[in-house]
Amino acid sequence: MRRRRRKYAREVFGYIYAPGKVFAEIVALAREFTSALLKILLILNKYGIRIEEVSSGAPLKNLRPVFIIADITDIEELFEKAVKEISYSPEVNEIFYFISRADPEVRFSQAFPLVYYGTMRRAVLFDAEHFCISMAAIKKEWGDEGKALLFLLGKTWGLTLAQLDKRKGIVCRGEEGVLSRFSDVWLFTGRGQVKRTYGRLIEYIIEIEDNFEAMCIKAEEPSCHWTRGYITGYLEGHLGFRYNVLERKCLSAGDSVCVFSVRKFE
Repeated sequence: MRRRRRKYAREVFGYIYAPGKVFAEIVALAREFTSALLKILLILNKYGIRIEEVSSGAPLKNLRPVFIIADITDIEELFEKAVKEISYSPEVNEIFYFISRADPEVRFSQAFPLVYYGTMRRAVLFDAEHFCISMAAIKKEWGDEGKALLFLLGKTWGLTLAQLDKRKGIVCRGEEGVLSRFSDVWLFTGRGQVKRTYGRLIEYIIEIEDNFEAMCIKAEEPSCHWTRGYITGYLEGHLGFRYNVLERKCLSAGDSVCVFSVRKFE
């Protein structure tokens, strides 16, 4: 059995933009995936280690990898003990772990492109709470100018992500394909869960159950301007047409979901 600690070489986004946090990524190789995963989770739980995400990958030489992201802030010693115990488990053939301390000097906008080139992690990657607090402050202090700024920022991000998709050879067929991929991105980066997307006459309707942008503000009108911009930019970046995205309902205004309508400019 080998137990190795390596310096975290990848600059994955969530580990950068989480001031004061310490994260660990565990990579375990096992022949019997289910029994190994159960054993690892039981040991981590025993030491009170909070797991952020669990995933797996394709088998390699008959060994299947288990990937676990954990928040080990202030409990690094307990984590070391847990890893040691896991390494002695007969269910696990080999285990590696990487520890990364967040760098508060790296700005959110600088880190964002790494989401796509690195590994997308929902709870770790996207610090939705801090970001939406900043959005709420912009809307409060700058009024209509702040709304316009957030829309343009969101649109820029959407355009950027569409460009990255194309570089990676990802092709989305029409509005339905782009909006389906948008749903996956929104969920995977922790921004909310798209309840459903459907076409109606000449428009598409998008319903988001827990959109992060509506979390930290109460308003008399729909207020997810960054999200509107993102959807607009993502569609335009992929398909080359201009779109008008409006928010009809919003959690911040007391509605049960955020509802966006999407129409192509003729």
